[in-house]
Amino acid sequence: MGPGINIRRTPLAGRGYEYYAEDPVVSGDIAAALINGLQNEGVGASLKHFAANNSEYRRTEMDSIIEERALREIYLAGFQRAIAKSQPWTVMSSYNRLNGVQTSQDPFLLTQVLRDEWGYQGLVMSDWYG
Repeated sequence: MGPGINIRRTPLAGRGYEYYAEDPVVSGDIAAALINGLQNEGVGASLKHFAANNSEYRRTEMDSIIEERALREIYLAGFQRAIAKSQPWTVMSSYNRLNGVQTSQDPFLLTQVLRDEWGYQGLVMSDWYG
């Protein structure tokens, strides 16, 4: 169930220890290396939490309000980089809403960006009770 590469916004975030950096290039490159290492040994990786999971506090209820430019340049760039360099077997959606839409049901994120723009072919799954 990893790697997790959301952008660390605060050291107090409950999953801050799990995410790599505040930089999407660094996060994407480290994640791609880990994914390639796992999958070369026959172990599938699950790139998570897609996307904008920046707080553990009420993460199943929160709504991340992010303009598209910031979303693409900061929050999605690491995912895009990791997927392009490693093609993880799965991508796990986050619990939060993004601009009012639950991420596990968001056609913008899951269809337009992930499938159509980035060409991701693997399995997309929700987080455990997302």
